[in-house]
Amino acid sequence: MNRPAAVRLLFLALLVTVFLPSGTGWSIHPREMEFGPLDWDPPEPGRVVMDNGLVVYFLEDDEVPLVEVTLYFRTGSVYDPAEKSGLARLAGRLVHHGGTARRSPEQIDYALDMMAADLEVYVRGTYIAVAFSVLKKDVDEGLDLLADLLRRPAFDPERVDLYRQERLEEIRRRYDRPGRIAAGEFRKMVYSSGSPWSRMATAGSISSIKRGDLIRFHQRYFRPNNCIVSICGDLTGHEMIRKIGAVLGDWESGNPTLPLLPKLEWNFVAQTGYVERAISQSYIRVGHLGYRYHDPEEFGIEMMNYILGGGGFLSRLSREIRSRRGLAYSILSRLDPGEDLGLFEIRCQTDAATTHETLTLILQIIHEIVENPPGAEELERAKEARINEFVFAFDSRARIVRQAAWLEYRGYPEGYLDHWVDRVRAVTAEDVHRAARRLLHPDGLTILVVGNESRFDRPLCEFGEVNRIDLSIPCPFPGEKP
Repeated sequence: MNRPAAVRLLFLALLVTVFLPSGTGWSIHPREMEFGPLDWDPPEPGRVVMDNGLVVYFLEDDEVPLVEVTLYFRTGSVYDPAEKSGLARLAGRLVHHGGTARRSPEQIDYALDMMAADLEVYVRGTYIAVAFSVLKKDVDEGLDLLADLLRRPAFDPERVDLYRQERLEEIRRRYDRPGRIAAGEFRKMVYSSGSPWSRMATAGSISSIKRGDLIRFHQRYFRPNNCIVSICGDLTGHEMIRKIGAVLGDWESGNPTLPLLPKLEWNFVAQTGYVERAISQSYIRVGHLGYRYHDPEEFGIEMMNYILGGGGFLSRLSREIRSRRGLAYSILSRLDPGEDLGLFEIRCQTDAATTHETLTLILQIIHEIVENPPGAEELERAKEARINEFVFAFDSRARIVRQAAWLEYRGYPEGYLDHWVDRVRAVTAEDVHRAARRLLHPDGLTILVVGNESRFDRPLCEFGEVNRIDLSIPCPFPGEKP
């Protein structure tokens, strides 16, 4: 069932519930409505591999005269040299905004505006994604421009200086937002501050990045045999492949070997960190290391986290801490896989005066899911909700083809999604309990609080020895005197 149909069905149910009088035989509560088995049969994208190693997924969509292209490059910020941390992010920004050998930055901006095209470059830990959309009538001009940016970026010296200064200003203001502090410092505590998985750019590392570093980064990683493309739009499959081939088919392949990263050690040590900020809320992070992609128990893990805190208002954390007790403005858990070891974290905001109470409840709920399997009703409700969320994640053909490209990027086998719903439905209470016992370590949790301890209900040291984290920015900052 697609999203518009689901919305119409829900609207009809509300009309029936609200406007028909009780006792007529027609009034029914939405919770009492029954539906047949979910029929999920998405279209299958095509796939070709070009002679230069470029993998292309494609899917036709004639609903609107639009063409959407997404490219995933196998690189990312975790592979930055320690002394040049921030290189990948700066390179991604300048591939977009630094001009090309044939066009100035201003000409590119003007051309994108005139085509009403959208271009974004996302730099993440283990990938760089380039997302582009253009009207069908401008597709040839748009793809030519996109290929020019990907293949021949000029890294205009003035733009390099501009965006280097912009990054330095971002670093200067890094500690202005408590949520950003909590995210960054929590990763440092879990992975250690020197780990590539928690490393943050510094004023020194950004200042050391030269134009030549950006050129070498591009030449190494922006290669067709290091890229997976998805394309979807109002074209035939043959047209899509022909047009992609025309602009990227003769792109020279390379040897984009990623640097080796130090392996993470599977250990869990209880630790408590605190960052002082004169704010009325406390920003809380609780967690530890996560798990790797392709875990054989991934569906049990998925449902365990959904029940714990990933399922919104259905989750235990949200029901108990937000809904029943009103202690949290927001609370959720994430248990993410990683190329090595991902991250398990619970994120929460609460009033400073309920910091200790909220933390106590979080720890209690973690203990409970480790010690006891979920009830049958709770598990079934969570599985159905998760399946519905999953289906709505594929409510457009563009999303379907992007997901196909992304799954190959992550190394999942062909047809992985075909049995996803069945595998979620097959998860048992013991699967969930086994995942909780294996991956959650209540006695080895990292706790971080950003807030004002003078307003806490009880001292933070009751959770263990507190490491007070100093976030003062050392002087001199570039351009300042000591």
